[in-house]
Amino acid sequence: MSTGPAQQRTHPTEKPVPLLAHLVEKSCPVSGLVLDPFAGTGATLVAAQQLGRRAVGVDLEERYCEVAAHRLQQALREGSQSAA
Repeated sequence: MSTGPAQQRTHPTEKPVPLLAHLVEKSCPVSGLVLDPFAGTGATLVAAQQLGRRAVGVDLEERYCEVAAHRLQQALREGSQSAA
């Protein structure tokens, strides 16, 4: 699972959502709470949302928090559109 060349990423250590979804699925019960203290661009938050888990993400860099918030909003919109 590759996220592509580094220049195409938003964050230097960005990870693919499917990889994080696998980890969330194996380590957190449905309706559980995922805490990501190094949220970066929010891939863990998106994975948690897709799997029906609640999530809290924290990052020191405001720009990454903004990217994560936008990414999660986009995932929520896409999820609600596919459910309709």
